[in-house]
Amino acid sequence: MPWFDVVEESELLDGDWIKKPVGSHTIILVSIRGSIKAYNDRCPHQASSLGEGEFDADEDMITCPSHRWEFRASTGDSLNPRCEH
Repeated sequence: MPWFDVVEESELLDGDWIKKPVGSHTIILVSIRGSIKAYNDRCPHQASSLGEGEFDADEDMITCPSHRWEFRASTGDSLNPRCEH
């Protein structure tokens, strides 16, 4: 599996997020509490773009724009509703 340079660390400050194409996929990168996390830019519910939703670093939450599903930004865990992803 190839590695991709996606963003310079200085481009993504704590509390920021960015949507980026990587190969044939699109990912979202979130910078939270000194750590950068990468996630697929698709909600497991109906494949909506999570990068078009909301990121709240204070609440550690990414919210899907379509049906308001919520995910823990630091872990990717589904919060509302709880589901496997």
